[in-house]
Amino acid sequence: MSASVATGGISGIINYGKQFIGHSKYVWGASNPSSGSFDCSGFVNAAFAANGISLGGNTDSLVHKGSAVSAGSLKPGDLVFFNTYKQTATLAFISAAAASLDHSQARALP
Repeated sequence: MSASVATGGISGIINYGKQFIGHSKYVWGASNPSSGSFDCSGFVNAAFAANGISLGGNTDSLVHKGSAVSAGSLKPGDLVFFNTYKQTATLAFISAAAASLDHSQARALP
């Protein structure tokens, strides 16, 4: 489902994330909005779920949803993945603005 047809759309997803700036903590495997405890995939799932989109899964499974776009084609709401310590994606985040990344390991999915 496209974020543009979901409850809050892309702006809802971005605004959901903004409320946690300075009010959250990293906890591996967590997705707990009431305590502000998330890991990266837990945060991605919570932001999308709060806006009517069920993605489900950890970063390993999120990377296989959607289709790849070039880093220069990123739009708000796209997911960006990085390989930090193993061959598969280990870090996911939501693009908040159209941007280009200068990172050879980045893979963006709409």
